[in-house]
Amino acid sequence: IRERATAEAWWSAGAERVVVGTAAIKAPEMVRALCADHPGAVVVAVDARHGDVAVEGWLEGSGRSADSLAREVDGWGAAALLFTAIERDGTGEGPDVDATVALQGLVACDVIASGGIGSLAHIHALRDAGVRAAVCGKALYSGAFTLSEAFEAAC
Repeated sequence: IRERATAEAWWSAGAERVVVGTAAIKAPEMVRALCADHPGAVVVAVDARHGDVAVEGWLEGSGRSADSLAREVDGWGAAALLFTAIERDGTGEGPDVDATVALQGLVACDVIASGGIGSLAHIHALRDAGVRAAVCGKALYSGAFTLSEAFEAAC
């Protein structure tokens, strides 16, 4: 979501949370206001390539580190950070567990791991490291495991 009206429309339609990404860099005042007006309902996507946040569908660098952005949006009251290690996304080679854990250590909100999950062993590694949530998009889509298996592996 990049505009306030779009976020408000999703909440009006019954969404519990909306995800903003590029807007956190290009319109931080709007995202800060959304966090204040909708506590617990804004997830900020922190899409990073080797620690540097990318925007506009990962096409542009932002000049911001994932750590810096994470600390800032945590201060705004973001419900969670959706951390994608761009270089791992869609590879199935495993998430960046260390970077995810390090980011979680900087903020109070949950950090959701994204990018690279391709097996149940990857979910086990995240679970064992204390990561609280993960996105398993391509792995589920490709049939690497089922949603039930993923939930079982996470517990």
